[in-house]
Amino acid sequence: MGRSAVRQPCRDHAAQCPSRRIIHVTPGGIRLRSPVLSLPCSSPLRQACALTVAVFALGGCAATKSLLQPKIALRQVQFVVTPKANDATPFSVDLVAISDEALVPVLLAMPAAQWFDPVANVRNDYQDRVRCWSYELTPGMSMPVEDAKFTVRGVRAVLVFANYKGKGAYRVRLDATPKATVWFDDKTVRLADNP
Repeated sequence: MGRSAVRQPCRDHAAQCPSRRIIHVTPGGIRLRSPVLSLPCSSPLRQACALTVAVFALGGCAATKSLLQPKIALRQVQFVVTPKANDATPFSVDLVAISDEALVPVLLAMPAAQWFDPVANVRNDYQDRVRCWSYELTPGMSMPVEDAKFTVRGVRAVLVFANYKGKGAYRVRLDATPKATVWFDDKTVRLADNP
């Protein structure tokens, strides 16, 4: 009677839990049954193992995705402002790192006046897909950009918008070269040729 009172895993349990029937085949042809898989579905050990595998699998996918995302070439940025830049008046500049590939052509077609327009509100519209660092530049100055973290994985492009007077694109793309020097001339914004 004591024996019949002890609950044994049911022989039909394999029909209810197909994963019990999983058999691993080694290169030598030996068939093995995992002791964890042979536990009943409701076993706490089996549930804990399944949860652990799921967590590592999801974490691995995210890590793999971030490793596969290319890094841009850009490592250093220098701003050089000529004495006559923007009619010899101070102006604001935004350094913009874009993480969405589909957004790159949209911003490349956008003039600086639209980027800076408070009514258009472009920066807020794309805040989840761009990171922006703002600077105030004055004619005759030169400065390295040291605070912008644009080298992280996932950044697809880096642009500079200059809030110049008048009409013009006043925009330049920087991410194709490791070292970018941006010249702010009288009426133009350009990328200097670096060795």
